[in-house]
Amino acid sequence: MIGGRAGTSLKRKPSSIYWNGLRTFGFLKHQGLSLSHYARAVTSLNKDMELLKSLGNEEQDDSGFSNELSGTFWRCLLPPKDWKEHIDMDLTYEEALYLKQRIMTSPLSKDSLFSHLLQYDEEFVRQLEGFDWIGELTNLPSHIQEDYSLAERFNQFIKGANIRYNVLLSNGENHKSVDKWEQWLNSEFVLNEFGTFDYHQVLRRLGIHNMKLMRFLGNWKKAVASKKLEEIDSLIIKREIELKSRDRAKLNNTKNYVYKDENDWVGSENLHYRFNDAKNIMMDIFEGLKQEDA
Repeated sequence: MIGGRAGTSLKRKPSSIYWNGLRTFGFLKHQGLSLSHYARAVTSLNKDMELLKSLGNEEQDDSGFSNELSGTFWRCLLPPKDWKEHIDMDLTYEEALYLKQRIMTSPLSKDSLFSHLLQYDEEFVRQLEGFDWIGELTNLPSHIQEDYSLAERFNQFIKGANIRYNVLLSNGENHKSVDKWEQWLNSEFVLNEFGTFDYHQVLRRLGIHNMKLMRFLGNWKKAVASKKLEEIDSLIIKREIELKSRDRAKLNNTKNYVYKDENDWVGSENLHYRFNDAKNIMMDIFEGLKQEDA
């Protein structure tokens, strides 16, 4: 669960993640509406509803209030009156079609890779086993191809940090991570592109202004270029402490982590950019669209 360990110090709540998705796919009529502002607006409308009832306007029922909420804030399908009696996680045909249309027409998502892949059929999407498969099996529009290539190159730029992290966790005993580290150091990207890769381009594209992250990426580039393992290892150790705190960091902390065997890998070697989550949503949509003939 998100925040299970962080507790009250949690910086990003699940609700903010869901709200961002609702805004991105155009379910909210007002893109600038924050969750806190929405909550205050609903509370205000609720109070108006209670006031009307206290004044004797009994004709104003709860269904009218729900319709008012929907018409004011939301761009979505209204559930049937008996929806509580038929709760199901599977999408109906109408829901699947509507979700697909929202993703493909919303200003914030219509030009995305997500929207582009929804133009293909179920079998094509099913065969995509990872983010890196997309570039191999599809001809992407130029505006998406540019972002996709940048994402792939950034993955090559930063993946060495996770590999080296696992080398350190095992104190060099994980031969798989040691081999992967050598392979990464001698990869075509590291030998020919690493030194000139502009990671600032990624930060600008995503609008990221996190100074600690920017400093880490800059130091990572310098450390790898120097080929000094002590400098690289020190940087990774400090970065974990910076992200997790010294008490929760795994490196050099046997209370939090003890190496077991070569199958013991912490983190993701490659950046997947939430591809598996997006694929699950697409498969749910395809499955729902089958219900038209059911």
